[in-house]
Amino acid sequence: MKKIWVSVFLTLFLSFPLAAYDYPSDLEGSKALSGNRYDGVRPYIRADAGLTYSSFELGSGEDLTGFQFIGNLALGAEYKRSRLELAYQPREAVSDVIYMLTNTFASVSGDVFMVNYFYDFFYAKYFDLYIGAGAGIDKWESVSRATLSGSEEVKNDGTSFIWGLYLGMSFNIPMKYVVTSLDMGVDYYNERHFKTNNFVPKIGLRFGF
Repeated sequence: MKKIWVSVFLTLFLSFPLAAYDYPSDLEGSKALSGNRYDGVRPYIRADAGLTYSSFELGSGEDLTGFQFIGNLALGAEYKRSRLELAYQPREAVSDVIYMLTNTFASVSGDVFMVNYFYDFFYAKYFDLYIGAGAGIDKWESVSRATLSGSEEVKNDGTSFIWGLYLGMSFNIPMKYVVTSLDMGVDYYNERHFKTNNFVPKIGLRFGF
């Protein structure tokens, strides 16, 4: 739960540039044009979050079905239509109430590190459509206990491979010294150890300098 609040705080903190800069009077002469039309490599930071309903195979004869929070904090560079980044994802999942009462109480937390690539296959001055893919590792920890049988709590941890595919849109807001993009989309993740296939709706902010 602590990771969730840290991610939410950082997302709100990174949104402060929205109020810190004035819109330029001459957008064509500003460095703050949309990233796809800026001539050069531009660094950026990104923060977003999503919520999905997941099913995990815990490997102890028990499983988990419930909501999963996925945050995203990334540092990258963009050049014309392409973006390459290193991302950190704090993840938290817990059994929903019905499943907890009738079957298993379980929770899974993870620290995911991924390398992602994005490509804007359609772009306009203030609007982009993108696709992407990424791969990395998930350092996870799980806790489970069968509710009806009253079995003892089982804890496990490990590292596994994870990959993802991305599709979404960006609304670009030119400013004097920074370009702010509102990103919305759907991420697909496949995690090997838990045999999960998740579609995650997300929303976030990206700042290019």
